[in-house]
Amino acid sequence: MTASTDSDMLEGRSAGGEDSCAGTVLRGRDRSSPGWARVLSWTFSALIAIGILTVAVVPVYLDRLVVERGETLVAPLLSVFAVTILFGTMALEYAHARALRGFRYARTRFARSAQAVVAVMVFMVLEFLHPALGLPVLIASSVAWLAVAWLDRRDEAEPLWDFLPAESVPVLGGRDMTGFRLAATVPKHNGLSGAVVRTAAWGALLGGFATAAWLAAREVIDTSAVASVALLSFWSAGAVARHVVQRRQPGPEAVDGGNEVVRLPRREREDVAGPAGLDIQGLAVTDRNGKAILTDVDLEAKPGSVVGIIGGAAAGKSMLLRALADPFSLAGCHVRGNVSMNDEDLWERSPQSRAATLVHVGAVPLHLPESGLDNLTCFHGGALVDRGRVVLEQLLYSADAVDRVTRTSRANELSSSDAKALALARAFLVAPPLYLFDRPEDGASEELVTALVERIGAERRAGRTFLLCTSHRALLETCDRLVVMHEGRIVDVGPAAEVRSRMTSGWSRLLVRRQLESEDILVNWIRSQFRRNGDEANRRAVSLVAAELLALSCQSSVGMAEEKISFEFKNFQGHCVIRLRDTGPEITSGQIESARAELEGGTGRASPLAEVIRRSLSFDPRAEDERRVIEVKVETYDPRKATGAKKANATPSA
Repeated sequence: MTASTDSDMLEGRSAGGEDSCAGTVLRGRDRSSPGWARVLSWTFSALIAIGILTVAVVPVYLDRLVVERGETLVAPLLSVFAVTILFGTMALEYAHARALRGFRYARTRFARSAQAVVAVMVFMVLEFLHPALGLPVLIASSVAWLAVAWLDRRDEAEPLWDFLPAESVPVLGGRDMTGFRLAATVPKHNGLSGAVVRTAAWGALLGGFATAAWLAAREVIDTSAVASVALLSFWSAGAVARHVVQRRQPGPEAVDGGNEVVRLPRREREDVAGPAGLDIQGLAVTDRNGKAILTDVDLEAKPGSVVGIIGGAAAGKSMLLRALADPFSLAGCHVRGNVSMNDEDLWERSPQSRAATLVHVGAVPLHLPESGLDNLTCFHGGALVDRGRVVLEQLLYSADAVDRVTRTSRANELSSSDAKALALARAFLVAPPLYLFDRPEDGASEELVTALVERIGAERRAGRTFLLCTSHRALLETCDRLVVMHEGRIVDVGPAAEVRSRMTSGWSRLLVRRQLESEDILVNWIRSQFRRNGDEANRRAVSLVAAELLALSCQSSVGMAEEKISFEFKNFQGHCVIRLRDTGPEITSGQIESARAELEGGTGRASPLAEVIRRSLSFDPRAEDERRVIEVKVETYDPRKATGAKKANATPSA
């Protein structure tokens, strides 16, 4: 692929920002519970609740048969019956836990929902017996709801999630950072939520006892029912209060990064033949203050290609991979764009779809505090165990090292190199069509990097695509193409050999849209080329020339057509060179002479062409590969040698 092809590939893309056509707001849906778990949990919980309520009715018979009729032999029989029911509920609780092992959060949540339903039924029975009997439950539940709502406004409770084994792939694959944080962090709840439940339950107990006693005194109900009414009120109010507390706390299925992810309409590919590969269109990320983190990122990567992403600090390399893998966990950010892999939307996710479309391995690998083997196989057994060990051995070159890593009880306590090897082996075991590796060399031994390079070569033969944020030479040499990022934008892209050659020879390249709005991007990029103290005059002088070149190029732009043009820059001793490449008409000698005459006349502001000629040491327009090239030299100075007077003289006039 030629350099012009890479540049042309980026042409014709729409900006994809907030002013573009409306998109679809997406929500991350990686966590769920299967339907059978809900039915089973509700069944167990309902049986347990019925058992407890049955025990609560025993005092009625104790009062009638033992106290009123004097049948003392009934007392131990009823006591044995009640104790048997209680032990039965304990057995049901144990069976409930065993049947839904690994679904602890779901089990608790479903149980409280079922208990709340049974509590409502108890309330209706009490209301049927007498309208006043249900008031304590109603009042206590309402007070609990109001108290929890007030506490939520005062002190936000943290959510809880125990991940399901079937959901481990997106969690450990870097696609669900919210889920990872929930699973790896000890859950914390509002400190007063337990007090609210206790207050509601005991308040209903007292209220139920008082109401039943008042009705018994008026001979509306039998005195033997007083204790049972109080116990039923106690249990029902507590069940409702626990359900209210749970409902007010965000569950894992609703938790995201507090951000907004908008999928923009996708532009169809012009070349529909062959596999689509990775297609990023108009990707933009802004923080909660509106500051741009990523802007207008467009990129394509064919299946089997390895794309390296390079750039300085805060260039947006890691953010790009995070936005591709898990935009829903970018807290407080607004994410827009359209991202697909082999025509499948990477952002469209659901708990039912467990196929891994990508794996993201960050600079710090993700491991849950479980065994190394569970982290390797994503908590799947069977044939994956043997396959995982084989993949891990290919990276570690040692069966003993594989045993050491897989047998550890807490994978998050492994050494940095072993932890990185485990994360990479897990990624290759999942075998998605797209790999996102962020600085895989960090914490890795040279042997591991060598093994990684070999594995990447094997994976690409199977049509797998790689995006590598790296500065490691061996990894960069595996790349087909290189992408250069600066301040959240792609400023250069092309065949790896060409980009490396350009960079090693001191050249930098910037791709921008052929529009006047690109001036700020161009100026910031030019200013970043001068890193020495005292270079401010150089920055201003060269930026002015670059801005005029952009204006000159925009003179020949057609209507609303979107096109990318390139600027190339290199510093020399005493001067710098700027090259503009676009599709404009060739500049004739007559235009140059007219511009020089305009400068000699000195009337008003000169045209962009005249300004470029005036501020340049040389002006060389030509044609290369059917594109217009304008090369100019601009005088610069060395701030380490220039005196104050020279610096002042170097500063261009307004």
